[in-house]
Formats: sequence, C-alpha cells, structure tokens
Amino acid sequence: MTTLVLDTSTERGILAAFNLKTVVQDGKVMQDFEFKEENCLFEEQLPFGLQSSHFVLPILQKKIEEGVFQQEALTSIIVGIGPGSYTGIRVGATIAKCLAFALDIPVIGVSTLEAFVPNQEGPYAVVIDAKIGGVYMQKGVLSRGKTHFMSQPQAYSLDEAVRLLHDVSYIVTPYAEKIASKLEASNLEMAVQDGKVMQDFELESLTAGGDHFQKVKAPPTVSVYGSKDSINLPSSTAVSRLMPHQKWEWQECYPSAYQMLQVGIRKGATQSCTSTDARLELLYLRKTQAEIGMVQKGSKKVTL
Repeated sequence: MTTLVLDTSTERGILAAFNLKTVVQDGKVMQDFEFKEENCLFEEQLPFGLQSSHFVLPILQKKIEEGVFQQEALTSIIVGIGPGSYTGIRVGATIAKCLAFALDIPVIGVSTLEAFVPNQEGPYAVVIDAKIGGVYMQKGVLSRGKTHFMSQPQAYSLDEAVRLLHDVSYIVTPYAEKIASKLEASNLEMAVQDGKVMQDFELESLTAGGDHFQKVKAPPTVSVYGSKDSINLPSSTAVSRLMPHQKWEWQECYPSAYQMLQVGIRKGATQSCTSTDARLELLYLRKTQAEIGMVQKGSKKVTL
C-alpha cells in the first residue's frame, strides 16, 4: 500500500512516497498512526524555483528503475492543489491526475497552505506570494506536534495581511525574503501619510538613512529548515524595522510531505471508497490578470 505525495505550487516543491502497510487496520489507514522512518520510501526536495515541476517525472522514473518502489504498488496519490503559481499548480495536478487515471487509483487534493508547518509550537501563519494580488495566507496553531487550522486558505491584500498577523508568532513561507519585502513596503505605506510618519505609529529608534528608514538593531535571522540553505534578511528587507512590536520569527521551508500525508489520510485519500475519476478542484483563490482583463474588456463591450 504505497501513497505518492507531490506539490509543485511554490518555489519549493516536494516529491515523496510512503509505504503504509504497517499502519493499516481493518482495511483503512489509521488516522493517528505513528510515523516511522521505514514508512518513507523516498523524499525529494525539488530544486528551488517555479520550474520545479519539470523534475517530477524524471525523478519518478529514476526511483522506479532503482527499485525504490513499483508503480503497480501505488494505491493513492496526494497532490498540492494550490494556492501558488498557476503553472506549478496545473502541472502538478496534471501529473497526479494522469497517473491516477492510468493506474485506476484515487487522487486527492490538499491545500498547499496546509502543507507548511513551523518547527516550533505556537500560533503561526503560512504566507505564499500572490504576485500583484497580495499574499495567500492561512493561520494555525501547532500544539503537541499537531496542527490546528484557525482560518481557511484565502487571498489577502498586503494591508489586510499585515493587520491579520498581529497575533502570530511565526511566519512560515517558501520564500521569506520576497514575502518580507512585500509586507515591509505595505507597512511603510501604512506608516506614512502625506509624506510624514504618523505620530501614533509604533516605531523604535529609527533614523532616516540611505533610501529607507534604517533600524539601529541588527536585522532578524530567517531560519531555513528542511534545506541546506541559510540566509539572513538584509535590513532593506527586514519587516521588523517598522514593526518592532511584532515579534515574528520567519521560517523558510519546504512543504512537509508527512503533513500532506496526514491531511490526505484525514480526507480519505487511501480508502477504497474514494472516487477514482481523477477529478480535482484546484485552489486558485483569485483570477489571473488575463481573466480580470477579459472580464473588464467584456464589461466595456456591454456598456457600449
């Protein structure tokens, strides 16, 4: 009983396979089984970037040739359905649907936001870049090793996101520098009115230096786990410069294949009664700019 897990919706994609024979009871996978190293047949973190979906099929082919697993042994597929990169979502979903259809096995979609978890317990938010649409975000709490989602996946403007993050300890994201710079820019706009810093805006030891306000304290460290990388955000992209009252810890990581497996199991991904028609409802959360343009263009025609 083998389950394939993949997500290519963001800059950090994953591909993994799990053998669930040892956690099956009465023909069903136990909801709260204890994960063991031998359950994971393999786990690959795809190269960083929005083209990671190109590596999925070659890696699968290599694993099959190496005898890591047999495609005939696959009993279900769990795939990230977004939000994130539209192309990445579509390619990942297409691979999952084609394999599921060919092997006549169930496929289930899991929100990509639900796949990211912090490495420390407490309230957190998963934030993914939504380009000019702002950010995609979902809030949760990690307690005793289990995630509890406190909101639904949703697209927010940058101003809305900054306001909603006031009670969050950790921000988890696949690309911390990009998200931090966007939130910083939004917060700067909120802090400045008519060319002046608002009197009641909470600032701390700021001096006007360079092309931006510079904070006297050192920039925050961004912890990167699930990866060999490690980075420090430079002061020009340090959100805490203008929000010293916010004690966020930025955690940049890959989505967790095991987290996706757990969420998928809860949704019945490995049960025999699950539909095998390979249909997936993708979680875009917003229209593309092309779609928005078509609607606007169409409305103009109607008006005229």
